[in-house]
Amino acid sequence: MGYPKRLLDDNEEIVFDLHPHWKVLLVPVLAAIATVFVASFASAKVPDGDSQALVRIIILVAAAAAVALLSVVPFVRWRTTHFVLTTNRVVMRSGLIARAGRDIPLFRVNDVTFHHSVWERMFGAGTLTVESAGERGQVELKDIPHVEAVQRELYRLVEMHENRRSGELRELSEDPTYDTDTAGYRYADGESPPRPRGEDRQRDAEPTRRLPRGPESESSPRARRRPEDDAPRR
Repeated sequence: MGYPKRLLDDNEEIVFDLHPHWKVLLVPVLAAIATVFVASFASAKVPDGDSQALVRIIILVAAAAAVALLSVVPFVRWRTTHFVLTTNRVVMRSGLIARAGRDIPLFRVNDVTFHHSVWERMFGAGTLTVESAGERGQVELKDIPHVEAVQRELYRLVEMHENRRSGELRELSEDPTYDTDTAGYRYADGESPPRPRGEDRQRDAEPTRRLPRGPESESSPRARRRPEDDAPRR
């Protein structure tokens, strides 16, 4: 069960589509084998009698429940957990019915590191740590297979994405129809589009600069005063 391609953006390709390392299934597999062995041994030891069939049925049901809880559930959890690396982002998904996930765009990735113990190195797995700019910051992805190769590829994609964005910004800055002040293209008549509303609020919040007082014009209140207004009142 791979990551659905219909969830990808335009011009986005999958580089890695990984599940947690298979070593996480060792304990569930051993638990299933042990449960079957114990259930078979217990069924064989049930004494003959009228209740023998009922006791064996109870043992069988208990063994099936134990296998489902200790083996089937971890397997489904492993199968529905995805670590996907695309050309645009890092995708994490987990769960079958209650789903959880997180996406990290490549332009937000600040640092990528990995570490693995001696035991994990023997199995070719490890923990990948991704530092991102945002509220949640650091995320640790455990039991990643081929963690060194994944770390190198992720770092390469981040650098490639940064170079591509820098090239696009450089091209925009050299475009005479692009207005860097408003981050938009000019109209055909050469005028720039209206500034964002945030800039309007900032402009309105700035104090109004007072101009030096000059000669009174005819339109000023003083110039419009009538002679009888200056006469003393009785």
